[in-house]
Amino acid sequence: CGRERGNLSFYPIIPWVINMRQHASSGDLGGNECSTDFWRDLTKTKWRLAKGDEQLDFTYASSDPPHHVSDEAMSELTVCVYLARRLSKNVLVEVVRRSFEPREYPSTMQRMYDWTPDEAIPEFYDDPSIFESTHAEMGNMEVPTWAQSPEDFIRK
Repeated sequence: CGRERGNLSFYPIIPWVINMRQHASSGDLGGNECSTDFWRDLTKTKWRLAKGDEQLDFTYASSDPPHHVSDEAMSELTVCVYLARRLSKNVLVEVVRRSFEPREYPSTMQRMYDWTPDEAIPEFYDDPSIFESTHAEMGNMEVPTWAQSPEDFIRK
Protein backbone atom coordinates (compact mmCIF):
# COMPACT_ATOMS: atom_id res chain seq x y z
CA CYS A 1 0.00 0.00 0.00
CA GLY A 2 3.02 2.26 -0.10
CA ARG A 3 3.10 2.81 3.66
CA GLU A 4 6.52 2.94 5.23
CA ARG A 5 8.11 3.62 8.58
CA GLY A 6 9.52 7.10 8.68
CA ASN A 7 6.67 8.60 6.63
CA LEU A 8 4.55 10.15 9.36
CA SER A 9 1.77 10.99 6.90
CA PHE A 10 1.49 7.48 5.48
CA TYR A 11 2.71 5.22 8.28
CA PRO A 12 2.11 1.45 8.33
CA ILE A 13 -0.76 0.29 10.51
CA ILE A 14 -1.61 -3.03 12.09
CA PRO A 15 -4.47 -3.95 14.41
CA TRP A 16 -4.31 -3.90 18.16
CA VAL A 17 -4.88 -7.59 18.91
CA ILE A 18 -5.16 -7.43 22.70
CA ASN A 19 -6.94 -5.00 24.97
CA MET A 20 -3.93 -4.39 27.29
CA ARG A 21 -5.85 -5.18 30.46
CA GLN A 22 -4.56 -8.69 30.97
CA HIS A 23 -2.69 -11.37 29.10
CA ALA A 24 -3.58 -15.03 28.70
CA SER A 25 -0.15 -16.15 29.89
CA SER A 26 -0.43 -14.05 33.07
CA GLY A 27 -2.69 -16.59 34.75
CA ASP A 28 -5.38 -13.93 35.21
CA LEU A 29 -7.70 -15.78 32.85
CA GLY A 30 -7.49 -19.16 34.54
CA GLY A 31 -6.09 -20.77 31.40
CA ASN A 32 -8.97 -19.56 29.23
CA GLU A 33 -6.93 -17.99 26.43
CA CYS A 34 -10.06 -17.47 24.33
CA SER A 35 -11.53 -15.11 26.92
CA THR A 36 -12.94 -11.92 25.43
CA ASP A 37 -11.29 -10.11 28.34
CA PHE A 38 -7.95 -10.52 26.56
CA TRP A 39 -8.40 -10.55 22.79
CA ARG A 40 -9.69 -7.51 21.00
CA ASP A 41 -12.74 -8.07 18.78
CA LEU A 42 -11.17 -8.12 15.32
CA THR A 43 -14.54 -8.32 13.57
CA LYS A 44 -14.83 -4.57 14.14
CA THR A 45 -12.35 -1.76 13.61
CA LYS A 46 -10.86 -0.09 16.65
CA TRP A 47 -12.64 3.04 15.46
CA ARG A 48 -16.00 1.23 15.57
CA LEU A 49 -15.22 -0.23 18.99
CA ALA A 50 -14.19 3.18 20.36
CA LYS A 51 -16.88 5.33 18.76
CA GLY A 52 -19.81 2.92 18.52
CA ASP A 53 -22.39 2.32 15.84
CA GLU A 54 -24.42 5.42 16.71
CA GLN A 55 -21.43 7.72 16.07
CA LEU A 56 -20.65 5.90 12.82
CA ASP A 57 -24.26 6.29 11.67
CA PHE A 58 -24.16 10.01 12.53
CA THR A 59 -20.87 10.47 10.65
CA TYR A 60 -22.30 8.68 7.63
CA ALA A 61 -25.54 10.69 7.65
CA SER A 62 -23.81 14.07 8.00
CA SER A 63 -20.97 13.56 5.51
CA ASP A 64 -20.80 14.60 1.89
CA PRO A 65 -20.17 12.21 0.29
CA PRO A 66 -21.48 9.80 2.93
CA HIS A 67 -18.77 7.74 4.67
CA HIS A 68 -18.20 6.08 8.04
CA VAL A 69 -14.50 6.71 8.62
CA SER A 70 -12.22 9.26 7.03
CA ASP A 71 -9.99 8.23 4.16
CA GLU A 72 -7.05 8.84 6.46
CA ALA A 73 -6.37 5.42 8.03
CA MET A 74 -4.21 6.98 10.74
CA SER A 75 -3.51 10.64 11.26
CA GLU A 76 -0.03 12.11 11.43
CA LEU A 77 -0.99 13.36 14.88
CA THR A 78 -1.68 9.83 16.13
CA VAL A 79 1.55 8.50 14.66
CA CYS A 80 3.49 11.26 16.41
CA VAL A 81 1.82 10.54 19.75
CA TYR A 82 2.64 6.84 19.33
CA LEU A 83 6.26 7.69 18.50
CA ALA A 84 6.55 10.62 20.94
CA ARG A 85 9.31 9.06 23.01
CA ARG A 86 11.53 8.62 19.94
CA LEU A 87 10.71 11.68 17.81
CA SER A 88 12.46 15.00 18.20
CA LYS A 89 10.76 17.76 20.17
CA ASN A 90 10.76 19.86 17.00
CA VAL A 91 8.53 17.34 15.24
CA LEU A 92 6.24 17.01 18.26
CA VAL A 93 5.89 20.79 18.55
CA GLU A 94 5.14 21.06 14.83
CA VAL A 95 2.61 18.22 14.61
CA VAL A 96 1.09 17.61 18.05
CA ARG A 97 1.03 20.94 19.88
CA ARG A 98 3.00 24.17 19.90
CA SER A 99 4.11 23.75 23.48
CA PHE A 100 5.89 20.51 24.42
CA GLU A 101 3.91 19.12 27.39
CA PRO A 102 5.17 15.63 28.28
CA ARG A 103 2.30 14.99 30.71
CA GLU A 104 -0.15 15.30 27.81
CA TYR A 105 1.17 12.10 26.18
CA PRO A 106 -0.15 8.72 27.34
CA SER A 107 2.31 7.23 29.81
CA THR A 108 1.12 3.61 29.68
CA MET A 109 0.20 1.19 26.92
CA GLN A 110 -3.25 0.80 28.50
CA ARG A 111 -3.80 4.55 28.33
CA MET A 112 -2.49 4.64 24.76
CA TYR A 113 -4.89 1.88 23.73
CA ASP A 114 -7.83 3.59 25.46
CA TRP A 115 -6.90 7.07 24.13
CA THR A 116 -7.05 6.36 20.42
CA PRO A 117 -9.71 5.03 18.07
CA ASP A 118 -6.90 4.23 15.61
CA GLU A 119 -5.05 1.00 15.07
CA ALA A 120 -1.46 0.33 16.17
CA ILE A 121 1.97 0.75 14.61
CA PRO A 122 4.43 -2.11 13.96
CA GLU A 123 6.90 -0.85 16.59
CA PHE A 124 4.50 -1.89 19.36
CA TYR A 125 5.06 -5.48 18.18
CA ASP A 126 8.71 -5.56 17.18
CA ASP A 127 10.77 -2.69 18.65
CA PRO A 128 11.21 -2.44 22.43
CA SER A 129 13.03 0.87 22.04
CA ILE A 130 9.67 2.52 21.26
CA PHE A 131 8.99 2.43 25.02
CA GLU A 132 12.21 4.26 25.95
CA SER A 133 12.03 8.04 26.03
CA THR A 134 14.77 10.17 24.51
CA HIS A 135 13.34 13.19 26.35
CA ALA A 136 14.50 13.92 29.90
CA GLU A 137 11.09 15.46 30.70
CA MET A 138 9.08 12.46 29.47
CA GLY A 139 9.21 9.12 31.23
CA ASN A 140 9.41 5.77 29.49
CA MET A 141 6.16 4.20 28.31
CA GLU A 142 4.92 1.74 30.93
CA VAL A 143 4.00 -1.73 29.74
CA PRO A 144 0.95 -3.56 31.15
CA THR A 145 1.40 -5.22 34.55
CA TRP A 146 1.42 -8.68 32.96
CA ALA A 147 4.67 -7.83 31.14
CA GLN A 148 7.98 -7.56 32.97
CA SER A 149 9.66 -5.30 30.40
CA PRO A 150 9.21 -3.92 26.87
CA GLU A 151 11.00 -7.00 25.54
CA ASP A 152 8.63 -9.26 27.48
CA PHE A 153 5.62 -7.28 26.20
CA ILE A 154 6.72 -7.81 22.61
CA ARG A 155 7.52 -11.47 23.18
CA LYS A 156 4.11 -12.20 24.70
